[in-house]
Amino acid sequence: MNSFKCASDLEVNHEEWLIEDTIPRDGITVICGKDGFNNSLVATELALRLAYGTHLRDRDTPSAEQVLYVTV
Repeated sequence: MNSFKCASDLEVNHEEWLIEDTIPRDGITVICGKDGFNNSLVATELALRLAYGTHLRDRDTPSAEQVLYVTV
């Protein structure tokens, strides 16, 4: 039987990070916020920088093996 869980009830233990304490190497990252706060711009920039392995402000950004960007 399927059941729903609250995100706050999930245990998250990431040992490897693409961007330290922000985006895990293995996992899903969700970016959300109010309209007009450049959420899409931030998500697009992160996806491109991870895909190409370019520097992100004050953090090193390794190249990700796969990047999937989905917008609704």
